[in-house]
Amino acid sequence: MLEYAGPRLALVEWASGMRLTVLLALLANLFLPWGIAGGNPSTLDVVIGVAAITGKVGVVRRDPMAMLAFCGYNMADYFAHWLKIGRREGAKLPKLYNVNWFRKDLESGEYLWPGFGDNSRVLKWVFERCDGGAEAVETPIGLLPTEDALDLEGVDVSAERMREVLKVDFDEWREEIPLVREFFDEFGDKLPEELRIALDGLEGRIERG
Repeated sequence: MLEYAGPRLALVEWASGMRLTVLLALLANLFLPWGIAGGNPSTLDVVIGVAAITGKVGVVRRDPMAMLAFCGYNMADYFAHWLKIGRREGAKLPKLYNVNWFRKDLESGEYLWPGFGDNSRVLKWVFERCDGGAEAVETPIGLLPTEDALDLEGVDVSAERMREVLKVDFDEWREEIPLVREFFDEFGDKLPEELRIALDGLEGRIERG
């Protein structure tokens, strides 16, 4: 979903793989591979600026940018073309946001976020970030809203639940990284090296905690 926010763009993706509904926080401004070309140390990382869909029950099928069913050439070349966009002088690149509406309380099975009627509260934060506002905290996977950054006026969400819905579980990420490496290995030598560098960067940040 591509959303306009003032003069800037925000590319918003949502999680739908069963595993990722547990792994991903409600919302994260992802570190981008595009930043590698610019040499900005704060953006030398990305792993999941892609969609993930479930092909078999409980098994995540990684589907980069939801293009596996439509891309008529090697997906590694497809990745390389996206990275090339970021190297073009004067390129106006969108910020990437991952949204996970479906994180559940593992004990009760209830969804932690209130529901679709309140999703605009999350998008409001995204738009404010694109315009240079709204508070965020840096985590190993990207920038997340601070606990009081989302407009929760009129909605019954406890502080404890908000902490849970925004939590980054380092142990879960440690389990996920080898699976991403397996996915990358499917592309062999054609995979752009920037993506392996990005994955190494994520792993390093997770280990440093």
